[in-house]
Amino acid sequence: MKILLAAASLLMIGSVCRAQKFQPKDTWPYLIKDFTEGKVYTPDGKEILSSELNISVVKGTLNYIENGTIIAADMRRVSNVVIGDRKFINVMGRMMEVLASSGSGHVLKDVQVDMDEMGKTNIGYGISSATASSQSVTTLMDGMSDMVNLNLSDAVTRSKEGTVIPVKEDLYLKYGAATVPAFKKDVLDIQGLDKAAAEGFFKSQKIKWKDPQSLIKVVDYIAENN
Repeated sequence: MKILLAAASLLMIGSVCRAQKFQPKDTWPYLIKDFTEGKVYTPDGKEILSSELNISVVKGTLNYIENGTIIAADMRRVSNVVIGDRKFINVMGRMMEVLASSGSGHVLKDVQVDMDEMGKTNIGYGISSATASSQSVTTLMDGMSDMVNLNLSDAVTRSKEGTVIPVKEDLYLKYGAATVPAFKKDVLDIQGLDKAAAEGFFKSQKIKWKDPQSLIKVVDYIAENN
């Protein structure tokens, strides 16, 4: 019985470890744990790069590997990116992940450093919440984003140390060339949208404002009624 309980405990510990979500650090401020094979496309669908890719949670920009070195992509040429089985779209210079899509648009997720949380906790480099200032936080942000031009193996070695940085996830609705935060208030403020009719649609469809599959219905509604 003791052996069985021990084995079960080990299995549970293993499951928990596997379930733990990757967390960016000040020494590795990236969305993905490892640089991963992917492809980069222009707005007209032309593939311009195939490499190991990752996305900075500090700037939202795309980095890639060239000859073992981390390089910053020219965001003016980047439109869509596929990293592994995940797709991203460039919205105003930030790479946002596609959570749901339809013929009308997309539901997107933007992951970035949570500045409010950084001010509440020990944010590393000997700076505590009591002494943190906008200037010191800005300095930290610059340091965290300074992975570009580093040798990848050196950067990976550095990533074994460091402090976890807090991040926040924001959802957006993209329809055509426009993008709006995925909040009812922001949608109702869209110029040309009938607020009463939209409210009725949200209620009839029981829209859940944190559920991408529910939100894609809102994207379709905006595209059809705006």
